[in-house]
Amino acid sequence: MSLTFLKRCACIAIIASLFVCLLGVPQAALAASKTQDVLVAVQKKYESVKGLSADITQVLTNASSGKVENRTGTLKFQQPALIRWKTLTPEPELLVVGKEKVWEYFPEEETAYVYERKQVIGSKTMLRFLSGQARLDEDFAVSLVDEKGASVKLELVPNEPEPNLVQAFVWVDTQNWLLERVQLIDFFGNVNDVTMSKVQENPSFVQDDFRFTPPKGTELVTNPAQPQ
Repeated sequence: MSLTFLKRCACIAIIASLFVCLLGVPQAALAASKTQDVLVAVQKKYESVKGLSADITQVLTNASSGKVENRTGTLKFQQPALIRWKTLTPEPELLVVGKEKVWEYFPEEETAYVYERKQVIGSKTMLRFLSGQARLDEDFAVSLVDEKGASVKLELVPNEPEPNLVQAFVWVDTQNWLLERVQLIDFFGNVNDVTMSKVQENPSFVQDDFRFTPPKGTELVTNPAQPQ
């Protein structure tokens, strides 16, 4: 998914062994073991979570121009991959991933775009990461990059690269095993960096959170071309 589309539409392993048991273990093997433990914990966590809500800080960087755009908003996610992403600044936008359709609504333009759900969720987009739909252990070659305090950073290289994703980094909070930050890099070097804060597990949602009814007078663009 291109920066334009996303603009429109953010672990350390459990080590039970005693230090003496780790002596003599090659560092590469140890890192691989930590990485696998993290992946297992993250996957298990997202399979058990019924829903999430969070504040979002998004930084979009255009590689060719060097332009950086900072955005803020909120995210709501409910299984199975129902999403409401509301951008608050620099201008209001709304992205709703429903059971069948995906809506992008721009109040100031009075325009709404309607996509087929598979156009968004079926691709390796930011939404797949934040909703736990991306299979880190199956879709990527994963390596441990850094660990600081209760956070671990992983590098992900897709087994099947797409124009919108050739490399990714994820930060995992080892206190709850949820993604706290996701950074996606596309073929052109553009960066989409999203950080989540004030994360709440299994919050209460209302039924209309994952539905969208265009306000009267809204111009509808139905089934636009597949996002790049």
